[in-house]
Order: sequence, then structure tokens, then C-alpha cells
Amino acid sequence: MPQIFVQDASAGRLDYKANFATAMQDDEDLSAAPVWAVAPDGPTLEDQADTSKDSTVFLAPPLAHGTLYRLTCTGTTTYGRVIERTLQVRGWDR
Repeated sequence: MPQIFVQDASAGRLDYKANFATAMQDDEDLSAAPVWAVAPDGPTLEDQADTSKDSTVFLAPPLAHGTLYRLTCTGTTTYGRVIERTLQVRGWDR
């Protein structure tokens, strides 16, 4: 089940991390930069930063109040496996 976060719809951007380590062997790493996507359209993904085991991205406004956004991060490992991590973020006016 995806993690669900709440982000102030009118505030600045927040960072979110996808951790792949729990699905990898000790000697396995990400072979390339993971690919992030957000749906539905609206907010933007900015300033992605990656390590050999995880990826972080900033979700920037605009977010619509009450809308549930799905952030998906897909990574390929040195073993050739494709691993997907999903987070859900609800836009909310505080």
C-alpha cells in the first residue's frame, strides 16, 4: 500500500524519497537515474537527487485542494530488475 502524505496546496515545495534498498541485494545498486512521474497533472517535479539505493525529488505547487496525487518512481538495478515505488500526496489548504 502506498504511503499517503498531506502537502499544503499553496505552500512551497516539499521533498519526497523513494527507497529501493529493501528490494535489492547487498551488492545490487540502481544502474541509472530512476524516473519520477506525477499524476494527475498540476504540480511539478524538481531537483531530483539520487544515490545508489534511493532517489529524492521535490514536489512543487500548484496542488489543488483535496486532490490526491500519485508520485511514482521507477528504477532499474544492476541485476536488471525494475522496481517501482509509489507515494500519494493530497493537496490541502491549511
